[in-house]
Amino acid sequence: LHLLASNPEEQAKCRAEADMSPATPSYQDFLAMTTLVGAVYEALRLYTIIIGPAKKMTRDDQIPGVPKNTYVLPNKTVMARCP
Repeated sequence: LHLLASNPEEQAKCRAEADMSPATPSYQDFLAMTTLVGAVYEALRLYTIIIGPAKKMTRDDQIPGVPKNTYVLPNKTVMARCP
């Protein structure tokens, strides 16, 4: 909601899509709301809620300074923001 509130044009598009849908939308109705679905996916990309899974390094040289058989946990929030 914060992301939509900070972008009034996109908020208006999402609101228009939601207003055109039935009071109890079906799954197909929801999929037809492409702007709203896109906004949800973009919010989940920027503010990910998944932190795992951890990866086990199989070689000493995969990540400099991380020895073999060490478990690492990638920072998915940073990964989602880097092109």
